[in-house]
Amino acid sequence: MRTTRQAGLVGLDRWLVPAVLVIVIAFLSITVVVGSDAFWLVALGDTIIRDGQVPVGLPFAVADSTGWVNVPVLGEVMFSLANRLGPVGLPMLQLAADATALGLVAVGARRLGAGRGPTAGAVSLVVIGALPAFGVVRSQLYSLVPFALLLLLLRTEYRRPTARIWLALPLLAIWGNLHGAVLVGLAVTGAYLLFARLRTDPWTAFGVGLGALAALFFTPAHIQTGAYYYGVLTNEAASRRSELWATPQLTQPFDVLLVGAAAVLAVSAVRQRLPAWEYVVLAGLGVGTLLAARHGVWLLLFSAPLAASAWSVRSRRSRTTPPQSLRPATVAITAAVVAAGCGLVLWLRTPAFDAHLPVVVAVDQRAQGRTVLATEPLAESLAAAGTRVWAANPIDAFSRGDQSAFLDFLAGVGNQSSPALDSASLVVAPTGSDASRLAAQAGFDTVQQIGGYDLMERPARP
Repeated sequence: MRTTRQAGLVGLDRWLVPAVLVIVIAFLSITVVVGSDAFWLVALGDTIIRDGQVPVGLPFAVADSTGWVNVPVLGEVMFSLANRLGPVGLPMLQLAADATALGLVAVGARRLGAGRGPTAGAVSLVVIGALPAFGVVRSQLYSLVPFALLLLLLRTEYRRPTARIWLALPLLAIWGNLHGAVLVGLAVTGAYLLFARLRTDPWTAFGVGLGALAALFFTPAHIQTGAYYYGVLTNEAASRRSELWATPQLTQPFDVLLVGAAAVLAVSAVRQRLPAWEYVVLAGLGVGTLLAARHGVWLLLFSAPLAASAWSVRSRRSRTTPPQSLRPATVAITAAVVAAGCGLVLWLRTPAFDAHLPVVVAVDQRAQGRTVLATEPLAESLAAAGTRVWAANPIDAFSRGDQSAFLDFLAGVGNQSSPALDSASLVVAPTGSDASRLAAQAGFDTVQQIGGYDLMERPARP
């Protein structure tokens, strides 16, 4: 018979994973910030809601973007609506996505037979390795939940194939209207269909594969959706491996954490016998992470449940252990605690999310309708406030020459930045930055310093 102490320990152990989720989300609520690749969605979402239609190009940018195909319209509208809740709207959306995605990872690990301790450890490693993905508000947040849901579906289907595999189609269709990482989801689905489902159920594999590809085009852009993804994958930042497309650098602390966490989880995952399709996905996501650090979060999310199961004695005995999952009541209580705690913390942190507001107001008053060239992420904040900027994210909306000019300005190099500087009436860059120095060399004088930024203007000609 169990002693009272043993029963108490078992009861506490039952709450281990939810407790870790609460601690992780509470930590993220203290550190979350709004980064670049966020407010351009707000600006476009505001325009779509106001006008009732998708605009041509980027209406807030002066550089020509009329040829750009707008695909993530649903994501833009949702960002706009979240931003209308005030400064904490976007951070709250980020934390909701974080909590849901990590909860799904935990459920997936438990269904593979992982113990509570290994599951909690794997979830913690995911957050440590992908802090920028979970702690910085970007459009990428829209892919966290769909990716985790897709993995849960595919792994369930591998253990017991059913008609539920067709649910991947609406999931991919909705995901494609939110964020471009749906391409990762399409690749993972393809790996499962080719290396697992095709052998036992070829007609279903063929039908779902064809439907998944078609779902990618279920956007306002329809057949032109392909042009959008081509532009995203071949833009100048991706070619240079800079900005959000930078490769992992061991001189960057976050990249060191990513590489370390990915190595632990991936190596642990492959120490057990995996289905062929999971080996293929692990290899593909590993290569993707080496090409751009931003892809590392998908490798972590994919390998975490596998690593947790490998760390569990129960899963080593047999992969056919009856699935275990977090109880609905436990999940509901955890979600309520997380929501209440995050709401309180974000309310207390409201001033931190208004950090750019004085700069935005000052620039808008100074610009008076003139073109502003600003660094990221301030350029997007200005665009969302109605200021005319020369360029901002999404950088793939512009011509290759304008992309180069904007990136060179951001980097503070003068190789191809002349078109950007020549077209702007006002330059805004962090005080002492290379971009500020470059503007000074181009003839701009600092007229005001506010919030760590130089407001620079070209002297009026006599």
